[in-house]
Order: sequence, then C-alpha cells, then structure tokens
Amino acid sequence: MDPDGKAAWMVAGAAFGGITSYITARSKGVKGWKLVRATFWGAALGAIGGPRLKVAGRIAKKFPYRVKGYSKSDGRLFSVIKRSGKNKGRKFSLDYHQIRETVNGKKRRSHRKVLHVHFGKNIHKHRVIYPRRKKIKWIN
Repeated sequence: MDPDGKAAWMVAGAAFGGITSYITARSKGVKGWKLVRATFWGAALGAIGGPRLKVAGRIAKKFPYRVKGYSKSDGRLFSVIKRSGKNKGRKFSLDYHQIRETVNGKKRRSHRKVLHVHFGKNIHKHRVIYPRRKKIKWIN
C-alpha cells in the first residue's frame, strides 16, 4: 500500500510535532482552543517535514506582503505589511482601542474603545468603523 514508506514517516512526524507543540503550549500556560490550534499546527508542520518546510519558507519569503497578527499591547487586530520595495511598510491595519487625537490644537481621547482602520503609514488618521464618529463621546 505504501511501498516507499512516506506515509508512515508523515504519521510519525505529525505525532512528534503534535506532542511537542502540545507540551510547549502547556508550559506557556495556553488553554482551550488556543491549545487545540497550537497542537493542530504542530502536527501539520510535523507531517510536512523538514525539507518541504524549508522550501515552503523560501516561497513565503518571496511573497511581498505579510500579515502581522493580534497585538494585545497596542490594540491591533491585524495589519498587512509590505516587506520590501519602493513603498515598504504598513498598508492597512484594523485596530480596537481608545482613539487619541488632536483637533484644532486640543488633545482629546474617546471615552471607550473604538473599532477603526489605518491606511498607509499615517498612524494618526483613524477611519472609524464602529461606533460612528458622531456617536463617540470625547474626553478632553
């Protein structure tokens, strides 16, 4: 059924990757669905194996954009970043935190967290998604 034995090595690699990622995630205090996700991806990468994973990494590096994930410290849900080239840097970002801005020389901030978007590198320009800008209560 499997004359060259690749399927058996894939199963062994998946088991090893799943177990090691489970142990690593548990040692970091991960619980619930995040633990399931870490174990799943560890098993998937273990099944793919070393040389094929190296080739996949080379292909991913050639792709000009990357997606940077969730950041609890600055309220970023995700952002799309161009790795290299003429217009290198952040292209798009979806954030959920209090807005701090200056209007007519006066600093103000929102009363609660606001879901908003940044386009380009301008971190001070907020395009509000929810709640609408006129519904936001501002604190001086």
